[in-house]
Amino acid sequence: SGIHSIYQLMDTPWKLRLLPFFFSVLSILFVWKTGKQFFSNQIALLAVGFFITCIPFLNYCLQIRGYGLSIMLVILIIYSSHSFIQSKKRNSLLLIALFSMLLMYTIPSNMFFLASLCLLNSFLFFLDIEYATFKTKFFSTIFGNDYFKMNLAIVAGIMVCTLFYLPIFRQVFFNEYVVAQVSTNFETGIHNFIQCNIYFISNRYFVMVLAVIGIVIYFIKKCKLPFVSQGFYLLFLCLFPFVISLLRKDNPPDRIYTNTLPLLSLALAIFVNTTIETIFKHKLIQFVCTLFILAGSIFICFNEQKKIEAHLKHDLVNGDRSQDLYYNYFLSHYIPLKTATQLSQIAQTKKVIVLINDAEPHDIPYYLQKCKVPFYEASSLDSILNTHPQEFYIITRFPDITKKEYAEKNIPYSFEKINTEYSYHNIIRLRKK
Repeated sequence: SGIHSIYQLMDTPWKLRLLPFFFSVLSILFVWKTGKQFFSNQIALLAVGFFITCIPFLNYCLQIRGYGLSIMLVILIIYSSHSFIQSKKRNSLLLIALFSMLLMYTIPSNMFFLASLCLLNSFLFFLDIEYATFKTKFFSTIFGNDYFKMNLAIVAGIMVCTLFYLPIFRQVFFNEYVVAQVSTNFETGIHNFIQCNIYFISNRYFVMVLAVIGIVIYFIKKCKLPFVSQGFYLLFLCLFPFVISLLRKDNPPDRIYTNTLPLLSLALAIFVNTTIETIFKHKLIQFVCTLFILAGSIFICFNEQKKIEAHLKHDLVNGDRSQDLYYNYFLSHYIPLKTATQLSQIAQTKKVIVLINDAEPHDIPYYLQKCKVPFYEASSLDSILNTHPQEFYIITRFPDITKKEYAEKNIPYSFEKINTEYSYHNIIRLRKK
């Protein structure tokens, strides 16, 4: 019983995705729970709708990497922080410390978010303390402050995580991907910030318009509207990691910012809800308006998925390979198991020569090994041609470009694409003319 080989999981990759699926479901549930418990049912509904129609979330929620877990841990930290502010229970502080430790241990770059949270809490701490009391009761004023306590919990979590990292500390925190790249200029950082947030909006610009109207209403009325200040708190938490990156003059992968997506969804929901409740006073009309906004988000999300599919297919024809928050080549037309199985079936009837012309080094070779199909690397082409085989097979990402390159070499073989649909693992059969 149990799984004894990675080859078994290659047959059923969905089993590997069960854990990130669980993390993503928990993230959605706690976005709802945070919105409902600390704000309102309508804000919770909007936040979940914005969250699940965000393309970067959909792209990363099932990947077997640390991003889905990071998203879950961030919303759990925010939920625990709000719980502590509301209830003052020590259990919430322990949870903040635990989730902070796990967040940093999951991906070290999550330190950007934790640093942002500490900075924002420190700012709120200085706004919160009473200076008259501070002069006479120094220690009780500091250690009795909720924001200071939360920062202590976060720092404690980071310190425990650092202890776990000690054996490989230098490799993790001082490798070429972590050390700041001083050559990155300010304009590049701003461009990355803008592009990243365009992807986060996922073409739902009508939501942004409604959110901006809510912010404008807040400043025009100059009064305490419900939850708007918490909306700014969440929004600043989304922005601060970018600011830290700009100050470091580095250029981290844009995917490290996906952990703030639940916070952005909650912030947008608060601002949009402010607009709805200001314009429409009747509860039923507010609810209907909320449903229309959610329906619009879902419609745009489906439409964006179609655009992404067309974009990735266009890449295959033109020899491109997109990989960012929006366009991920390995999320569509990516079928290494199907390709290897197809070649294995051919190999059962006759001896086959398979050449990997160009492919991901971490996928198709292992699938061919699993299916017991012998293969050669691209550098072996000349030696294969010297044996004058009647036919051989090529695996390539870009069949049209490969066909053109081989035609320029004037080899005496005809080309036939075996698989009908374009994929990143196309099979081309070359037969002697």
